[in-house]
Amino acid sequence: MNTVTMFKAAGRSLGQLSHLFPGGGARWCHWCPAGLLVDRRVAQAHVLTNSKWGAAPSASSPAQLASLHSGGLFQSSFESPVKCQQLRFYRSGRVSRSIEQEKPQPQKVSPQLMEFPWVVWPSLWHSIRNWIFANLLIHRYLDQEFEMTSFKKGAIQALVYVSQELSKGNFESLEGLVTSPSLEEIKKNFAHFSLKQRLDLAVEKEDIFFSFPYQIGMIFTNEGTTHERIFVEITMCYHIFRGFQEYVNSPSASEGGLRAVYDNHERISIANYRFIREFTKGVVDDWTISLANHFKPGEHLQRQ
Repeated sequence: MNTVTMFKAAGRSLGQLSHLFPGGGARWCHWCPAGLLVDRRVAQAHVLTNSKWGAAPSASSPAQLASLHSGGLFQSSFESPVKCQQLRFYRSGRVSRSIEQEKPQPQKVSPQLMEFPWVVWPSLWHSIRNWIFANLLIHRYLDQEFEMTSFKKGAIQALVYVSQELSKGNFESLEGLVTSPSLEEIKKNFAHFSLKQRLDLAVEKEDIFFSFPYQIGMIFTNEGTTHERIFVEITMCYHIFRGFQEYVNSPSASEGGLRAVYDNHERISIANYRFIREFTKGVVDDWTISLANHFKPGEHLQRQ
């Protein structure tokens, strides 16, 4: 049995194991078990179901609002806080704006660089399968110098550089680092970003407080022919907290722990990057980015 045959046999065995887990299916090829990519709606609910993201401030009681009006003409209760200046309008009978207009407006949801289901948390099944792919298949049969630890360090450096160039709109510097179809899609969607949203794309290395490889996949083209090609895809997920080092040194960090970090939804963002490389025998290739996406779960929770 040659190396390629042993390699595929190991993959088929993993595919058979995937039937033991709900949600299995083919994503890359007929034997490769599917990953449960987190649906956007699921991500919104699951990421922060048990956190305080987007919690609204306590409202003033109806009795307090009613006591501020002396003429009896204003007899409605509201759930949002009212500023003193607005209350003076009610005393004098000059209501210039409705309370509904005074409610804090939800933050505008940032556009997506690329259309892709959100990845937020690791998957136990993917973690087991990733270890098998990285150590028993890729390292043993494709590249004996491949190590997941080194890849993760390089993936973080790639995120920092690419995100900073994206925020400047410097697409020329990304040619060769991002696949051409992906770069064209990013350019198209980038035009819908506001200036602030573009600046928010930039990531500093010190602000990445959690990252993990979500899924490793393998692609075979022209299988069974002399022109067979092998590709490996690795999807990375990064959790980013703007000004993380400053926050760690603040008193509030020691009080709330990790949960308090995720409560700061305005400063939290998540990036999903997918890297692809050809491992065909005799081919020398580098890792390139085929997916780049940034999103803020707190923006969607605020709108709910």
